[in-house]
Amino acid sequence: MAEALSCEQLPLLKLLMHAAKHPSCTVNGILLGRAEGQAGGVRVTDLVPLFHASHHLAAPTQVALAQVGC
Repeated sequence: MAEALSCEQLPLLKLLMHAAKHPSCTVNGILLGRAEGQAGGVRVTDLVPLFHASHHLAAPTQVALAQVGC
């Protein structure tokens, strides 16, 4: 069974722009998407940027996920 990942243009551009805006930082975000077909593929439809630095703390991540609605 072949699994495929595809990405729309908008999330890819958001990812690149977020990384370009903060070139000296680690950038974190959430990829949003949906399963497609019986083959088990995934299509990324949006991206939500979260942090501009390494956050190894669970609390900020939990708050961010709650705000996004995951």
